[in-house]
Formats: sequence, C-alpha cells, structure tokens
Amino acid sequence: MDEVESYRDMAGLAVGGFPLLIALVGSGLPAWRRGFYTTYRKRRGGLAPYRAILLALLAGALLTSWFAYDLHRSEGVSLFAGDFWGGLREGTVIVGVVPSGIVGIVLVAVRALIMKSRGAVAYNARPYLSFGRLERMWRAEQAALTGELADSGPSSPAGAQARACLDVATRLYETKRAEHGDPLGAGHVLAAIVLARAGRTALNSGAPIPEELRFCALNPLHGVTADTYPLFLKRTEPASLRPLCASCRDRSMVDPDFDPWDRTLQLPGSFPQLYSGYEPFVGLDHGDGIGVDALLRGSEERLDLCARTRR
Repeated sequence: MDEVESYRDMAGLAVGGFPLLIALVGSGLPAWRRGFYTTYRKRRGGLAPYRAILLALLAGALLTSWFAYDLHRSEGVSLFAGDFWGGLREGTVIVGVVPSGIVGIVLVAVRALIMKSRGAVAYNARPYLSFGRLERMWRAEQAALTGELADSGPSSPAGAQARACLDVATRLYETKRAEHGDPLGAGHVLAAIVLARAGRTALNSGAPIPEELRFCALNPLHGVTADTYPLFLKRTEPASLRPLCASCRDRSMVDPDFDPWDRTLQLPGSFPQLYSGYEPFVGLDHGDGIGVDALLRGSEERLDLCARTRR
C-alpha cells in the first residue's frame, strides 16, 4: 500500500501543479512579449488567456486519465483516494504557483537585459523617472549648458534667457527640499532639467523661446511646442486643446488605447504620481502645459518661499 499511496501523492502533485503552471505562465506570455515592442502594434485580441486555460484543462484531463488508468491497470485500485488529495493541494503550490513565479521573474529579467542591451524602451512602458536618473540627467544638462554658454560669446537675447534658465535651475537644484508627497525634492530637480534644456534650445536656435510656446503637457522633458491637439483628459469631459510634442501627438492619433493619464510623466515620491503634482509645477492644470517664462516666474516664487520659510 505504501507504493500505491506514493503513486497517488505523485499523481496529485502532477495533476494539481502542471495545469496551473501552464495556465499562469501561458496567460502572462502575451503581456511579456508586448514588452519588447517599441512602436504601436494592434493587439490580436484577448484570447491568449483563454487558450492557456483551455490547454491547462486539457493537460489536467490527460494527466488525470493516464494516472487513473495506470494505477487501476497495475494495482486494481482507484486513484481518487488517500494521498491523492493531499498531493493535489501541495501540487498547486509546489509545482504550480512557486515555479510560475520563478519563471515570471526570470522572463522579466531576461526582457530587461535584452531591452537594455538594445538601448530601447518598451512602447507600453509608463514614463517614470527614478530620483537617481533625475540626478544624472541634471548633472549632464548643467554641464552641457554651462559649456555652451562659455562658448556663446557676447551676450544676446538668447544668451540672456539661457543664463536666466541656468541660474534658476541651479538654485532649484541646490534648494530641493522634502515636501509632503515629495520627500526627495524630485519636482525641483525636474524643473531644473527642463529649464536647462530650454536654455540650450534658446542658444542653439539663436533666439529666446517665445512665451506662447509651451512644454509638452504629457512630458515637459520633450521640449516646447507650438502645436496643440484635442485631448480627452477625462472620459466624461469634452476634448480640449493641449500642447503636445510630435511624438506624443502621433502616438495619441495612432493608438486607440492611448490614455493621457498613463502617458504623463511620473516622478518618485511617497508614491509615484504625475509631475504636475510636484512643486514648482503645482497649480498647473494637468494637460495645460507651461511656457519657459512662466516656469521661470513660478520657480522664482517657489525659491522666494523656500528662502522665507528657512529663516
């Protein structure tokens, strides 16, 4: 009988685990594969999870039938008794849930390494910047703008705006402070990067950036734009004109699943949230965008407030 119970236990592990493993891994494979796409691709439908479940049920039926037939043929007893049920319960965890979690972690790690080696970003990846990346971006932009200003020669309107951007950006970075919901001062660093890039844009164009040009509403790091596009920020409200860079505009036009809230830049904090919830962007209606001069004025006001509260 010990051999029979051992057989039942093994059969229970297999029947309880392998179908679940197939269902969990198979259901997640389409989403994992989409993580390699760098451009919009029309989805082929949502049948993949159902196919995985159907395959899992088929595998479970085949395994159960084979073990039941084999045990009855060799020992003349039923499979569905004794240790079979204990093995069935253990199999869902030992063979099903735990291995599927390990497979999922391995697949995500492999995809991340492949995308990093290609220098590519997945199309469906949420725009999020860690604080470490913000710091690195700021150092690079500050060094680049400082070098370009040194080579720009005599002062010009474009140079004056670039110097104002560098001055305010440097002070924003130096006075970054913990705020409610922004313990790292990520909003200050983002504004500093945006202003430094704006200063470089002014220098390269040879003319100051006009006030009517606004930064891309979804991601100010995309730069200023004169183009506006009707965008639904809330499903219950009519579309309104928002400043969008060419990339965001084209994406919103081609992707039927485009969601502005999901495509808006997020920053680290107590929990990731839209950049418009961080100082000095607070008070900016999400989606309206902001111009260079307005950001300079808002940053100056923010710096004055920080100076007063520190006294």
